[in-house]
Amino acid sequence: ILTTAKDNLLKEASCTAIGQLSLYSALSVSDIPSNLSYDTVADKIYDVAKSGNEKAILALGHLAMTPKESEEDAEFSELYHIEALLHKLHEIRQTEAHFAV
Repeated sequence: ILTTAKDNLLKEASCTAIGQLSLYSALSVSDIPSNLSYDTVADKIYDVAKSGNEKAILALGHLAMTPKESEEDAEFSELYHIEALLHKLHEIRQTEAHFAV
């Protein structure tokens, strides 16, 4: 739904679902279907978060709690990718959204 939905309400609902599943450790990197990558899911949530959607911003933060930390190839890890996406959210001009970031 997150990758194909055109409706903002569906995108927001899928961001909320991914965020809640990530928050309670019910979602892991291995649970993501093989036709999607972890980075693709993070990018789709980021696309929704760019508009200032606080639920998507929180979902991106919750998704960052799911990958395992590794010291090898740290700049190519899933965690580093989400960290870079969160840093790019500084472009949002809404003050309320910065509290969520």
